[in-house]
Amino acid sequence: MNEQKLKRIEDYVEEHDNVSMTALCNEFNISMSTLRRAVTVLCERGTINKSYGCVYTTSKRKFMPFHLRASLNTEAKKEACRYAAQLIQENDIIYLDSGSTTCYILDYVSHLKNITVITGNIDIIIKALALDNVTVFVLPGLLNKKNNSFTPTNAKEAFAPYNITKAFIAASGMSLANGFSHSDPMERETKLAATQKSETICFVLDDSKFGHTSLISLGPVTLANIICSNKKPDAAIEQYCNEHNIMLKYS
Repeated sequence: MNEQKLKRIEDYVEEHDNVSMTALCNEFNISMSTLRRAVTVLCERGTINKSYGCVYTTSKRKFMPFHLRASLNTEAKKEACRYAAQLIQENDIIYLDSGSTTCYILDYVSHLKNITVITGNIDIIIKALALDNVTVFVLPGLLNKKNNSFTPTNAKEAFAPYNITKAFIAASGMSLANGFSHSDPMERETKLAATQKSETICFVLDDSKFGHTSLISLGPVTLANIICSNKKPDAAIEQYCNEHNIMLKYS
């Protein structure tokens, strides 16, 4: 494929942030095999990435509405949450972060007799209604429609009463150079306040987040005690985690 068409595909993905492979075939009237070759070239250049039939821009990814993020990499997110849920014990007091990944953790706690959840995420709150073994404390704050959550106007004050055993934090990106990052500026203080009040900090992210950097910095990789994902990260990340006593859980 010539450079002009490659640039058109790159620009289209950049403009739309996230596009399915099928949609790209239709947009540019090319076969799937031709598109795969083009995507391979652009991925090697680092301008786009591909995951589960979708192509997205890699550089400082813009914020994507919750319902769109929730439809991406669903099986990978569930797998990461399955490993994260294995960390939860009886009578734990856990924080479940807002995000399209962490909302699946409650799917894997029905065997526990009693846990307490602190969250601002509406989807998690609704899911907990059907779970008699889960007690929920809801964070107060501004309704963040982009993230289906309540975002505290004063995060430190909102978390002050709680003693949290484990915090499960979502991130839009994670790289050795830039640490953990997120796409929504409104959520930063909430995430950091949760980490400051928790005994154990677990970041939960699917493998598409490895090696990427989003808009807002959350902190270095050493902010995490544990990282849960659906797949093993690359060798450099694995070595770094081993050297810094960060546990990795993956399938």
